[in-house]
Amino acid sequence: MSLVFGLSSYFKANPLNNYNIWFYQFSAEEIGTMGSRVFLDLFKQELLNNQIYQINFDMVSCRNGENRVEYIKSYGIIPKKKSSSLLISILDEIFQEEKIEIKGHTLLSGAPTDSLPFHLLILETIDFSTPSASKCSHTKKDQPDKVNTHVLLNTFIIVKKLVLRLDNIFNH
Repeated sequence: MSLVFGLSSYFKANPLNNYNIWFYQFSAEEIGTMGSRVFLDLFKQELLNNQIYQINFDMVSCRNGENRVEYIKSYGIIPKKKSSSLLISILDEIFQEEKIEIKGHTLLSGAPTDSLPFHLLILETIDFSTPSASKCSHTKKDQPDKVNTHVLLNTFIIVKKLVLRLDNIFNH
């Protein structure tokens, strides 16, 4: 939530030139990604008729984890489905420039993220997620002191640059 609030505040003060940007927080992820499915039911045609990029945050950072920015580069087992190759290639450039440690991982199984319905529509989608955070997520241990603020800041910097770069690409 802090990333969504921080990025929305930044882009409210610094609007994009070529894209509209929407910030949303879904509910009912654990019961079949119902919030994101309802959203897509309402806006599916509008999204399919335009060039959109979807960036999802799900359990970003964990003080007891690897302490780096992590994203899902693929999910599933056979066949593996890949996240957006365009977004990953832009992220790779940004990681190199910023010298921020990053790791792409595969989400083999378990609860789907809110972005699963976006992936299924084959939209340009990427998830920032820290697997080690799942050890305390949705438990009594899920407290603010478990968050690594350095990882959150690095994720903010990376996503801000990603969005600005996408806006610039559109202009060319």
